[in-house]
Amino acid sequence: MQSLFLIFLQVTFVMALLLLLHYLRHWAGKVAFYLCVGGLFVMTHIVNAGGVILQFSLAGGLHQI
Repeated sequence: MQSLFLIFLQVTFVMALLLLLHYLRHWAGKVAFYLCVGGLFVMTHIVNAGGVILQFSLAGGLHQI
């Protein structure tokens, strides 16, 4: 149940970041907006390709393998 909550927090953070970038795209420019969003997706693929796995213990600690 705790890991589901942490996943919800992570997805909420990413959506808030994307909405903030989308709101500021007229001020910062469309090129900067697409570079930031593309960089976010590329970083996600790099982390997934590296095999980073997060395991949650019952004690509430976060262990990275």
